[in-house]
Amino acid sequence: TKRREAKLCQYNLELNKKIYVDFATGLHNKNKCEEMLAVPGPLKQPTACFMFDLNDLKVVNDTQGHEMGDMMIYSFANLLRQVVPCQYFIGRFGGDEFIMIAEGISGKREIKSLLEDVEELIQFYNKNNKEFQLSYSAGYAYSEDHKGVTMAELLHMADEDMYDNKKAFKAKRPHK
Repeated sequence: TKRREAKLCQYNLELNKKIYVDFATGLHNKNKCEEMLAVPGPLKQPTACFMFDLNDLKVVNDTQGHEMGDMMIYSFANLLRQVVPCQYFIGRFGGDEFIMIAEGISGKREIKSLLEDVEELIQFYNKNNKEFQLSYSAGYAYSEDHKGVTMAELLHMADEDMYDNKKAFKAKRPHK
């Protein structure tokens, strides 16, 4: 019966959404991120992996409450969604970590442009938001710099780059 098939199809769509969507942000969730990273073998086209990590989420959670921390996460996810072209993958990888996978990216100029666009939108957001300021650390890795890498290896390199940038961010801060 067509009605039963339609209901089953709708149920499958809803189930798929629950499996792959992070409800706090509307982005792809950890399950979908892991699936993207599990692709075996070397990458076949130029790909850039980006890792973003919010700075000071714990401070906001501890001083302004978890609702405000959740708002930070949602706001950052929303800003990424505004900047990142729809053909690229964006996901919430963990609590305050986000990944972007840009398969078929045109090169380092586009990588730099994407990072500049994120920073520009964050600065605009911070100028107009009085509740909290968004701050993040980012890292990336480009497959053309590391021939023969897998998606998981590329993301691991982006993660290391992000942590180097996070350490540099923390080192610039005045000690309390």
